[in-house]
Amino acid sequence: MALNSEGMKGPRLAFVVRPIKGNFNRPKHKIVKKKIETSLEKEAAGYIVYMPNGTSYHLTHKQLLHHGFDKQPTIISFETVNDTKTPVGRYKFAMDDKQRKVAWAEMEQQVIKACQRRHGPVTVGDEDGITS
Repeated sequence: MALNSEGMKGPRLAFVVRPIKGNFNRPKHKIVKKKIETSLEKEAAGYIVYMPNGTSYHLTHKQLLHHGFDKQPTIISFETVNDTKTPVGRYKFAMDDKQRKVAWAEMEQQVIKACQRRHGPVTVGDEDGITS
């Protein structure tokens, strides 16, 4: 699956979600006497959502649910697949669950690698050094 300036082309997963372990210091803003006060609140690190266009998003659990990323992703252009040499083709024509699971993991890695090729490893950091 090639990556160009717009990301992956052809059949692919719509997104991939990975949980992040640990906590994250998220800035919180409030207006007090016409001034903006900023404080850091520690909360669960949340999730990284990888997209096939090479972008990724750091979301809280609430945001993940709101945007529908808690559901199983669809396979974009699945109906056009007829090549068993691609991960999507191996998934479509798999004869058992083990083959499907292996192909699904390969499809997830394609999306994650598309993000890494575009921006390098995705890092979410605070004093605990959280990375994914």
